[in-house]
Amino acid sequence: MDKIPQIPPAPGDRFALIIGINTYRDPAIAPLRFARNDAVAMQEFLTDPRFGKFKPENVHLLLDDEATAGDIRSQVIYWLGAQVSEHDEVWIYFAGRGATSTGFPRLQYLATCDTVQSDLAGTAIASAELDEWLHVLAAQRVLIFLDCGFNADGEGRTLALHDAAATYDENFLAPLASDNKRHLIAAAIPNQICWEDEEVEHGLFSYLLLRKLLSELMTNEHPALTFDELYQHLAIETPRRSESFGIVQNPLRLGGSGSFALLAPPLAAATGAPVIAENALKQVEALFLLAQQEARADCLEKARDLLQGVLQIDPGNQKAQRGLKIVLNEFERVEREQKINEAFTRARRFIDEHNPRAALETYRHILQLDPASKSAALGVESCEALLAKEQPAEASLLEPAPLEPAKPARHTKPYDRYIWPFIGWWILLWCCWKAFAHLVDPDSSSSFMQHVFVDAFWGAVIGFVHGSLNYAVIKTVKMIRRRRLLHKA
Repeated sequence: MDKIPQIPPAPGDRFALIIGINTYRDPAIAPLRFARNDAVAMQEFLTDPRFGKFKPENVHLLLDDEATAGDIRSQVIYWLGAQVSEHDEVWIYFAGRGATSTGFPRLQYLATCDTVQSDLAGTAIASAELDEWLHVLAAQRVLIFLDCGFNADGEGRTLALHDAAATYDENFLAPLASDNKRHLIAAAIPNQICWEDEEVEHGLFSYLLLRKLLSELMTNEHPALTFDELYQHLAIETPRRSESFGIVQNPLRLGGSGSFALLAPPLAAATGAPVIAENALKQVEALFLLAQQEARADCLEKARDLLQGVLQIDPGNQKAQRGLKIVLNEFERVEREQKINEAFTRARRFIDEHNPRAALETYRHILQLDPASKSAALGVESCEALLAKEQPAEASLLEPAPLEPAKPARHTKPYDRYIWPFIGWWILLWCCWKAFAHLVDPDSSSSFMQHVFVDAFWGAVIGFVHGSLNYAVIKTVKMIRRRRLLHKA
């Protein structure tokens, strides 16, 4: 009887962190021209559904000011460290300036946008430091492409450190090559220039790398380009093309051995529990080491997250449990001290605003948080003394004030003061004059009663006109006097 065919392992996922830096904050570091172009081209290639076929959300791009040492560290530890599993593949691509230290042993650095040339150890990313970060990743493979130079004369993509020897070192990038699951290609060895090609507006190494990947995908329906074949192509084409610029540039491969297809998703390794447990143990050790460093640097939130990541992988890890308990206690202590400091600030502000009652409540709240606080106890005593002195004044303020007699309302409308009196007087005057005329001439054809309404109307009209003119004249005189007084003042 035939055996049941074994189900092939499921393909893993692929992630990429792409970094391109043209400009640096330190004015002593000259800007590059095409590192940003290289990073953008690599990101477009990997996320193109016809070529790289990476998921867009699995590719992060850091350019110029976004590519600080802290940002790169966060991307490696907190993004890739949280997303990548033991079946996945990670690509890390860097285009920018590199450097080699002047001391012994020679150390290689990647210059980030916030690197200070006079302080490489404190501001750049050392190869040993990047090695610690990469230990967090539980990936099946990590591919690293470095398009930067490590020569000492400052030509090409390197920092000018003239007192550093530009010689090949056997320990070149040794920390990054210490893990067999890492596969690294550097654009040039330390004593060579990493060239930027003005004709194609790219770094020479990145241009040949992308051209080979694209040509393989465009000419083969099922591309089978391996990492070894890619390096062999670059090892031939890079020095051949660099000769036209009057230099020699030889790429260098470091890291694990073995050949694998580049342009196909990685297959989940058909390994048993021992290998998975070994990978998890390495990840636990790396996370715990980083957590200790963060705790010493007072980055308690990061230390807490790292220790929780350790416990997710190994829930029974007693060392991580004790460390997490210590970190959480320290976290609570720092939060309590922060609340106490904020409360003291509020209490002092209340005292400055002459509000002892609110200050007293604040000091009592501080004593609840820290019963041993002598400053808060003194604050309570001082506020209580101030309130005791202010009690008589507060009592007098509570007594009702005597009511003042209401003043009679003044007529403020112009019609009440000027118009209506004139209308009344003119009606009376007009009617009296007509009555007198009727008495003088009793034989008049019209009687007094026949014209009384007409006389009253004309009296009202004349009174209204007279009163309005009088009001206008008075207002004009007052306005002129007010302006004269203001002018004198």
